[in-house]
Amino acid sequence: PAIDSPAALRVPPLPNTFHVPFDAPLFVKNVLFVCTGNVCRSPMAEGMFRAAVKDRSDIQVASAGVGAVRGQPASAHTVEVLRQMSIDISD
Repeated sequence: PAIDSPAALRVPPLPNTFHVPFDAPLFVKNVLFVCTGNVCRSPMAEGMFRAAVKDRSDIQVASAGVGAVRGQPASAHTVEVLRQMSIDISD
């Protein structure tokens, strides 16, 4: 067929090779809480939100700081406040 004919524009269908488990989310939402040092506000927000969505496999949660030092843990006060709410962010 000529290049501009409808027959030339048809593409054969691809075999169905894309399989998604029934319970797997198609779209994962990433939520990032950001503050300055990632030792108080954003870890607290991350912990609280993570607890709120703990049964949701389609949501991933993280926190970061614009001036944070890699590996620095959340402040002891932040850990204690959330511990009183039965939320553990001590790791």
